[in-house]
Amino acid sequence: MEGIFQVIVDLILAQPRHIDYPLFRYRLPEWKKYFNRVLIALTQDTMPPDITNWLVSSPEYKDVRWVRPPQPDGKSDWRDLAMKDVVKNFAWSPYILFFEQDFLIKDPSFFERVINNLEMYDFIYHQEGDRVHPAFALVKRDLVMNTTLDFAAHPPYDHFGEFFKELLFLTD
Repeated sequence: MEGIFQVIVDLILAQPRHIDYPLFRYRLPEWKKYFNRVLIALTQDTMPPDITNWLVSSPEYKDVRWVRPPQPDGKSDWRDLAMKDVVKNFAWSPYILFFEQDFLIKDPSFFERVINNLEMYDFIYHQEGDRVHPAFALVKRDLVMNTTLDFAAHPPYDHFGEFFKELLFLTD
């Protein structure tokens, strides 16, 4: 399916410095055309081995904007810090796609179909049971900025729990 679409989405994700996601890395070059920017926050400095140099020099990550977010101070949440930094300082497109590298997409027309239908929705997400999952959440940037930008884990809720609760309230 080759259609006409307007690129109005920034792709945002956290990349632990010690993990490679080969399938995501392999697919990213074909997906880049759907995004204004691909913004990857390098996270989790304390976990060995640190493969950052290898990741950032991989040809599949050409044209990716790598972000080094503030380091957690022992009281703050690593993913919360990373997402806040990227959203506030680097993501300026009308839509933001929060994504996880292990969200598997089998349909080659998936992104094109979703992006071509954005005008009908402010918030498109993957739901796992009763939970909105941060593996795929495409949100109008204006809505994102009307939340408290709380991406932290608040047990028993995982990362993005509070953020998604606020978004669901705003879009109801």
